[in-house]
Amino acid sequence: MNFGDAISYAKTGSRVARTGWNGSGMYAYIVPAGEYPPVTEIARQEFGAKVPYRSYWALKTAQGDVATWAPSGSDSLAEDWFIYDPTPVDKVKSSSDLQDRCSVFTPPPMLLDLNKVSTEALPYIHEILSAIRNHN
Repeated sequence: MNFGDAISYAKTGSRVARTGWNGSGMYAYIVPAGEYPPVTEIARQEFGAKVPYRSYWALKTAQGDVATWAPSGSDSLAEDWFIYDPTPVDKVKSSSDLQDRCSVFTPPPMLLDLNKVSTEALPYIHEILSAIRNHN
């Protein structure tokens, strides 16, 4: 999907990521505007008990922390965005649930009609999706 679509999903609370990112487990999300307790003395002196924040992008990094994030020109023009869903793929119980999983982990287009997948094939598909997820 393109970045415009990724923004739309992020505005509804979804995490988004690019297949082109090299770090494992990286995703971006929007932190909504709100008032938060100050974490520095400067903020406490300036704003008191609550600091008013505007909405902003945050990035869960490959190092396992969170940083503020501004998309690069390459990010904004990329077509490899997808909705990041960390739910383990072994929780997939049906082919319709699998269809949802594939739309999350695999950028379109999908060549397999997942509505015709038998339940016996699900363990093998779980394995494939796990490998794809671990690769990203």
